[in-house]
Amino acid sequence: MSVAKVRIALESAVDAMPGIIPDATILTSTAGLFVTSAPHNIDNGLTIKIVGHSILNGSYIISVVDTYSFQLINAVSETLVTTNLNGTGGVVRASCTLWENMAFNANVGIAYQQINILFGTPENPSLGDGFYREIGFLQFTLYYPKETGTVDLSNRIDLIRTTFARGSSFTKDEVTVKINKTPIVAFGLNQDSYIMATVKIPFWADIFN
Repeated sequence: MSVAKVRIALESAVDAMPGIIPDATILTSTAGLFVTSAPHNIDNGLTIKIVGHSILNGSYIISVVDTYSFQLINAVSETLVTTNLNGTGGVVRASCTLWENMAFNANVGIAYQQINILFGTPENPSLGDGFYREIGFLQFTLYYPKETGTVDLSNRIDLIRTTFARGSSFTKDEVTVKINKTPIVAFGLNQDSYIMATVKIPFWADIFN
């Protein structure tokens, strides 16, 4: 189960990062209409997650009403989510991450990131003691709309390199993943309507059987 545990530790670290679109705080919800304390900056039709709300939590499709308010669409039934209960608190979080083998619809003109975890050949620093070392790369592929400059893309690269700086570590389920080198950046690739960059983060994790 070492591969699964390493993945969980890295995925948890990615989930803890600020989103490409910052979270927006929810003030109130009334009969399914949510109002935020500041502009939510989320485009209509994006997949979002409601976190920490007193009534509704989970993943939905956003139906934007205006700059400060929105409703929810059930992603399976594609119907409007309504409730007679009023709620408060929590945040709305745009899902701008494409995980391996997960459904994702990229909206044209919206930045997003693709995450891959690439495992290499395990190392055996010692013999006969049931210990080995998983090694590999956590890779971010960033997609930002063309002709919008590089400031936002560069800031995202800097955030990733700071979060996964050389010497940092992330522990989950008794497995500690360590970053042993400074992340590698390949900048300025192009695909369709996006400019791309990749950030490859070398990692290792000691596994004890």
